[in-house]
Amino acid sequence: MLDEDMNITTSETDIYRMLLKNSCTLSNDLLELQQIEYEQCIILAEIDRIDVEKQRLKYLLNLLQSTKSNGRKKSQKHQLKRINSNPKSD
Repeated sequence: MLDEDMNITTSETDIYRMLLKNSCTLSNDLLELQQIEYEQCIILAEIDRIDVEKQRLKYLLNLLQSTKSNGRKKSQKHQLKRINSNPKSD
């Protein structure tokens, strides 16, 4: 009878160890998933920040291009005025 009790105890201990191991594995898996979700949030926030910066740079580029374009037009007008006001004498 003692052997049967020992077997039950050993069997229960084995089950307990298995459950504990599975619980630890699940806990580690959950922690890993939480870490992955946290890193995804950081990456998404960085993507959003980069997108905002990209839009800002596009705006500045367009502004610069329009300024250069306006500058060329003014420069061409200024050159035409100079040419028209100072005719060459032959």
